[in-house]
Amino acid sequence: MERNYKVFDRELLGIICALCHWSHLLYSTVLPILIWTDHQNLTYWIEPHKVSPCTATWQVELTQYNYELQHKRGETMKADALSHRPNFDTGNPMNEHLIVLPLDQFKGMPKSIAEALKAQSNSTSEITLAVAGLEDSTLEEESLDARVKLYQDKHYQSLLTWKDTHGLRLDGQNYLWKGNTLVVVENNDLRRGVLHHFHTSKTAKHPGITKTIQLIQPHYWWPHMKDFVTTYIKGCATCQMNKIDTHSTRPPLFPITSSSNLPFQTIAVDFITKLPLSYGNDTILMITDHDVSKASIFLPCKETINAVSVAELYATHVFPHYGIPLKVISDRDPHFNSVFTTNLCKLLGIRQNISTAYHPQTDGQSKRTNQSLETYL
Repeated sequence: MERNYKVFDRELLGIICALCHWSHLLYSTVLPILIWTDHQNLTYWIEPHKVSPCTATWQVELTQYNYELQHKRGETMKADALSHRPNFDTGNPMNEHLIVLPLDQFKGMPKSIAEALKAQSNSTSEITLAVAGLEDSTLEEESLDARVKLYQDKHYQSLLTWKDTHGLRLDGQNYLWKGNTLVVVENNDLRRGVLHHFHTSKTAKHPGITKTIQLIQPHYWWPHMKDFVTTYIKGCATCQMNKIDTHSTRPPLFPITSSSNLPFQTIAVDFITKLPLSYGNDTILMITDHDVSKASIFLPCKETINAVSVAELYATHVFPHYGIPLKVISDRDPHFNSVFTTNLCKLLGIRQNISTAYHPQTDGQSKRTNQSLETYL
C-alpha cells in the first residue's frame, strides 16, 4: 500500500520507519539526532496542509524525538548501487489490471448491468469514461448496446409512451426497437456517448453531419436524432478548428418595411461621383422610390454641392410631383448627415434612416440602381 503514497509521503515514511526501528536508542535523547537527507520533497511539510489520519499519527510520533534534518546535495553523493540493480525490478507493474472486487462476487445483479460490466472488463484497452461512462475511444458495440439497454431498464415506463407514437416494437427481453435499430432513451449524456462513439472517437475521425447520421442509423434511433446530431457536431471544437468552410457566411439582410402606398414616400438617396465633366457637372444625385414603383430620378450636380443645394434640387424636381417624403434612406454622407439636413427633416416630420458606408444590407436599393446607371453610362 505504501507504494501508492505520494513522493513526499514516502520520504517522510522513510524517516518514521528508521526512527521506529531504532527507537530504543533514539527515544527522548538529550543531544539532537542528525538525519542526513538529500530529498528536497521533505520541504513540502514546512507549510500547513490538510493531512490524512495516517500522516497525523506520524506527526505525533515525531514529537517523541529530538532530531535535526541535515540536507546534503544529491550531486555530491553517489547513487546507492543496491537500489539500482538492473535485476531489482521483476517486470510486474505494481497496479496494472488490479481487480479489487471480482465480478463473480456480485450476486443478484440485473442482467443488463452484468453484461455491460463483463464487456467492459474484457476490454484490453485503456478505458476513459468521461460522459455517462460512454466516452471510450475503443468501446465495443456490444458494450454500448448493453449500456443503452441498461438505460431502457431505468426508463422503461416512460419509453412505453413512445411505443404507439413512433411505431416501436418489443423484443423477447422487453427491449424497444425501431425496426432493426435500438431505441436510445431521452438522456443527453447517453446520446452524447453514442455520438462520441461514432463521431469523436479515434476510429471515427470526426465525420460530417450526414456521414455521422448514416453511421448511427443502422444501430440506434431516438426522436429528432438528426437535430441532435447537427447541434452536437456544430458544437464540436475539433470540427470547428479543422474542417474547411466551403460556404462563405452571408451577411444578414435588414429589410425596410413599407410605410405608404404612394410613390416616393420612402426614398433612397445617394450620389454617383467622379464622373467626366459634362455641362459643368461631374456628379449625379440619385433619388429612388423604395417601396412602390422602384422608379429613380437622376439629377446632375457638382461634387462640391452642399446640403442646402441638395434640398433645393429636391424641392425643384421631386416635391412638385410627389410632395414631402416620410422616410429618407441614405448613407452617412455629410450632405445627409449635416445639421441643416437633420433640422430640416425634423421640422418637416421626415424620418431619416442612415446606414453605414457601403452597407447594402440597408440601402441595397440605391446601390443596385447605382450599378445599373453606371452600366448605362
